[in-house]
Amino acid sequence: MARELMTLGQRLQHARKMRHMTQAQLAEAAELGQPAVSKIEKGDTQETPAIARLAAAVQVPTAWLERGLGPEPNWSSPAVGVAHSVSQLVVETVPTMTWEQIQMTDRDKLPPVFRVQIDDAAMAPRVPSGAWVQFDRRVTPRPGDGVLLRDSTGGVCFRYYRAGRPGCWEAHAENAAYAPLDSQRDGLEILAVLTAVEGRWS
Repeated sequence: MARELMTLGQRLQHARKMRHMTQAQLAEAAELGQPAVSKIEKGDTQETPAIARLAAAVQVPTAWLERGLGPEPNWSSPAVGVAHSVSQLVVETVPTMTWEQIQMTDRDKLPPVFRVQIDDAAMAPRVPSGAWVQFDRRVTPRPGDGVLLRDSTGGVCFRYYRAGRPGCWEAHAENAAYAPLDSQRDGLEILAVLTAVEGRWS
């Protein structure tokens, strides 16, 4: 084990950076407060009952994160930011939809699973414009998931799902040039949850 990865905090920080996550994103995905993640990474906290959630959030074995057991994880596997299992392949029988078709279709009439080609840079560099992704409308979103949304104007977009004010939730882009959306203010409706990305996350 490399010297710089001898502690839980060092391994967690390394894994988080390799997955291109901020402390806030990791905290949300692991259902912790950001200060708790900061304390673990600084070494102020040596043990945590949330170790399994943290390991799942950064997609590493719990034994490696907690005790440094086993080889260092393969960082070329799909990155985090999506709490549900993400595969690199899309089943060929999954129907393909256009953004225009999605905009014109009620949520309940969308296929249970469908794929669409991303047409903007809101989630770049992780999911660049032109990438093919797969959504499932039967999945309930969790903080950190990628979600397909419709706003009050009928526009459709792809964002991260995050907890917001009591009774509300927010939708955030990977690209800072895109402003966060608020479920109440923007009249957001979740159409489906991201379950697969063709190829690898950037």
